[in-house]
Amino acid sequence: MEKPIEAYTESTPLINQKLGTKEAFYTFLRSFRELAQSPRDIWLLYIYELFAYGALCMIVVSLSLYFTKILGFSDIVAGYIIASFGLSGVISSLCLGQFIDRYGIKWSLLLSNLLGFMMFILLFISNNTVVEILVLFIFCSTSFALNIPTVKLAVKYYTLTTTRSLGYSFLFISFFAGSGLAGIIVDFILTLFGTEKATFKIIFIIGACIFVIATTIGLRLRQLDYEDSGENEVDLSQRNLDGWKHTKECMVLKSFWRFFVLALLLVIIKAVYMYIFIVLPIYMYREIGEGAHFGYILAINKLIMIISIPSCTILVYYFSHYTLLAIGGFISSLSFIPLLFGGSYLTVIAFIVIVSIGESIYSPRLIDYTLQITPKGREGVFLAVAASPIVLSVILAGLMSGFLLDTYCPENGDRECWKMWSISGFMTILVPFFMIIFRSCLEQPENEEDPYMPCMGSTEMNSDDEIN
Repeated sequence: MEKPIEAYTESTPLINQKLGTKEAFYTFLRSFRELAQSPRDIWLLYIYELFAYGALCMIVVSLSLYFTKILGFSDIVAGYIIASFGLSGVISSLCLGQFIDRYGIKWSLLLSNLLGFMMFILLFISNNTVVEILVLFIFCSTSFALNIPTVKLAVKYYTLTTTRSLGYSFLFISFFAGSGLAGIIVDFILTLFGTEKATFKIIFIIGACIFVIATTIGLRLRQLDYEDSGENEVDLSQRNLDGWKHTKECMVLKSFWRFFVLALLLVIIKAVYMYIFIVLPIYMYREIGEGAHFGYILAINKLIMIISIPSCTILVYYFSHYTLLAIGGFISSLSFIPLLFGGSYLTVIAFIVIVSIGESIYSPRLIDYTLQITPKGREGVFLAVAASPIVLSVILAGLMSGFLLDTYCPENGDRECWKMWSISGFMTILVPFFMIIFRSCLEQPENEEDPYMPCMGSTEMNSDDEIN
């Protein structure tokens, strides 16, 4: 018998609770105390992700320099390879969404760690360029594809509705603290030993050791549904999930396709942030000099994020998640303006400050919005789509950076780097306006009468698939 899909997994969004300004502020402060009473797993998760995401970011930070300085690729070729790496991540994300729903938090994260550890070990022992690129495609992209959606889903199951937005804000603090430490470690090692292949071998072995630490922490995580079952572990063996059927049941929903289009738009916004990792190191080396400390610039970005993310969480009491996505995207699009005035530490720091504020507003809210519209028990598939802006932005940033750096900011010859930033900024600023103009088409309506796509029809929902 056909069972209607539960429209939303979350309770009434905070913006719809009609709290007064003073009451909203006190509710926000109270959420800190309530989050502190959450299961130990939420705090273990934050520590775990500090190490695991930090290890993965060591590769991302190193990638552009490793390809151009060590492997000798041109800007364009390096950009194509990075873009292909992003495509591999998209495929992995979409294929592994149902894996997370089926096997749960601990096993998904442990598999991610195993793949990440093997990636670093293989990169450490290999001296073959083709093998190294294949390792990145297979192991790194799959590790990312498992890690990001799983930890986001874990926060949902380790928190209450009243503390979830703050819970995601703290998760993003772990993200940015981990990537900031990765930048500092990579910058410090490169400064100490120079941009030699042996130096990157040191980076690879450190990354493998960090994954060992993350795995030790991940083994202590439990499969909970704190809001429904308290700290009693959930038995996933009772869930009867068919991988393709599970994904198909999401793809017949209107909400899935609205969200898919929105995620594609956010790829352009997210590419701004990926420029920090892919473009900024090369740009600073060419405009400021070989000794430019891009790792310390990344640390400034993370410090701002750590401060601004919890501070900006109060905005969920005054704006809808969709509105905050547009506001954060608009602020991020303005970040290119300082770089139009030349390459210096001052303009780069100004770029970092603006993009950090925009990112701190919209990134955590994307997860809030995702879980607000997701059918219960199918969060893994939707969170995989929510992660697609990250991996797709690698494709966009990789393709654009290769062409734009080679054309307007080459290693040798005349440079007009401001044109590179102008083109990127123009593309980015169109997205928030598009989101507002077509809001009625992109934003998920409440209490939708017919949730199914007319061309696909409804699909039978097995009650065993739900997490009760």
